[in-house]
Amino acid sequence: MTSELKKFVFKIFILALPILFLILFVEYRLYKIENSYSFKDKNIKANLNSIEVVNLGSSHGNMGLNPYFYNYNGFNMANVSQSLYYDYHIFNNYINDAKSLKVVILPISYFSLGFKLIDSQEYWREFFYSRFYNIPLENNSKLMDLRNYSIFELYGHNYSKSYIRNNFNINLAENFNKKGAYIESKYDLESFMKNINYDSGKIRADFHNKIFNIGHISDIITTPTYKTYYQNINKEIWNLTQEKIKYLQNIYNIKYYDYLKDERFKKEDFRDNDHLNPKGAEKFSQIVNQEILKLHIK
Repeated sequence: MTSELKKFVFKIFILALPILFLILFVEYRLYKIENSYSFKDKNIKANLNSIEVVNLGSSHGNMGLNPYFYNYNGFNMANVSQSLYYDYHIFNNYINDAKSLKVVILPISYFSLGFKLIDSQEYWREFFYSRFYNIPLENNSKLMDLRNYSIFELYGHNYSKSYIRNNFNINLAENFNKKGAYIESKYDLESFMKNINYDSGKIRADFHNKIFNIGHISDIITTPTYKTYYQNINKEIWNLTQEKIKYLQNIYNIKYYDYLKDERFKKEDFRDNDHLNPKGAEKFSQIVNQEILKLHIK
């Protein structure tokens, strides 16, 4: 390399430094924004040695269980579209060494045993697990995706730009309490109930019918749903799920509590056809406390 070429490269480097600094600054500030993953990571680590009950699971566990209503110190490590692959790694990374742990609740939804996050429409969520939980991607097919390396890309251009305009003064975990439960302090029950009907329930059940893949069944409560949902599920899929659960019960000597069609839950307990609202979660968590935890924790 000639001296003139070296000078040219050096000038380009000097000119690029402010841009590089700006990119790194934006990435750092976006990374520091609290989201459900970073929030749960921080709070479970702070309380890990005193936690007695932990639940895993997808959005049904995320919105349906609130450990504040247990008589025991609990934490909710569920998240939206969280598959069994991530349940497994969360258990190994966080929970397996918890000194006071007595009960682990694994919610199995209608679709859980045939669902992989990586094959779903929300596969982008796996990059949050990689970045904030240090859990490896389920396979290498998305290894070169920019969202694996850039928070700006992970949040998406529109959201990232809005966070920048707000001077990064954003809290994406404001609807979670310190036990990891989704509480949503401000909500309109009437608007929830308008969205619960046979047509929307069928659409939701059909969506879960389609994401179930028998080839994904892998190595346990089922949360309540409203009748507009469970009346539309595929009976063959549900029966297959029940068979797999019975197999796991026999092999590992675990108990299964099925609340899918529990008639104690009315329309006003739900936020949509298959998710409990905060009041419904309070009701369900009290039931779990009485019917499950008190039997296991002496």
